[in-house]
Order: sequence, then structure tokens, then C-alpha cells
Amino acid sequence: MCIARGETKSLPGFEQDSYVKFTNFTERKLNNLVNEFKTLRGANIALFDGFDEVAFNRRGLVNEKEITVLAILFIIIGHTVHHLNILKEKYLK
Repeated sequence: MCIARGETKSLPGFEQDSYVKFTNFTERKLNNLVNEFKTLRGANIALFDGFDEVAFNRRGLVNEKEITVLAILFIIIGHTVHHLNILKEKYLK
């Protein structure tokens, strides 16, 4: 959203393993996690659905690296597919 709307400062990266340390996933019910995923996924879809071609082609910096909004969209999709594949391999054999 920031890059699509013209942010010129570099957005910070983060260390995912540090973020995971402070979660309570194992204490939550599966339907609660699924509802959170659906809600966040729906919000992302609505956000990207509102972008035009100009917004998708805007470039910005993330963690000091240049990227387009369209590339971020593909990264989000690929990351989701990656995690769904992990779930299938680990739990749905």
C-alpha cells in the first residue's frame, strides 16, 4: 500500500523468526486461525483490487531494495502457496 501510494522512504524488513517467538499459535483453535487468514487474505485482495496499472508499476524500496507493487503481489501469492504446500505435506498426507 505504501509504495502504491507513492512512499519514497525505504520500508523496513523484519526477522520472521523473531516475530514467531511472540505468537500463541499452538494455543489457538484451528477455526480461529483459518478465520484470521481469510480476513487478512480478503483485505489484501480488496487492497490490490483497487490498484490501477500505474499503481502496480510504481517502484519503491523495501529493506533498501527496489521493488514494484506488482512484484509484491506475486511474492504474497507465492508465499501463500509455499505455506499451503507445507500444510499439505505435513498434515494432509
